[in-house]
Amino acid sequence: MMNFIAAFLGISQMKEVKINMQTMSSIRRDFIATHLRSQLIRLRRFLDNIEEEERLDPGYADEALKEVEVGLRHIRKLCLGNN
Repeated sequence: MMNFIAAFLGISQMKEVKINMQTMSSIRRDFIATHLRSQLIRLRRFLDNIEEEERLDPGYADEALKEVEVGLRHIRKLCLGNN
């Protein structure tokens, strides 16, 4: 999971996230892991649709990616805001 977070946040913020995750309670860690899995499921559905369809509806693509982006931002705020 740390590699996924590092790729999303960038290396410069990784040290702060690593410190925060070390002090994070197991309940909070489970909460964040659940939300990350949710975003992975959404991305998997989007990828499956891309692979199955000959043409991709731009509106669908835009909306699907925005939903994932919003979810990842929320997770990022949870990780960085853990004190």
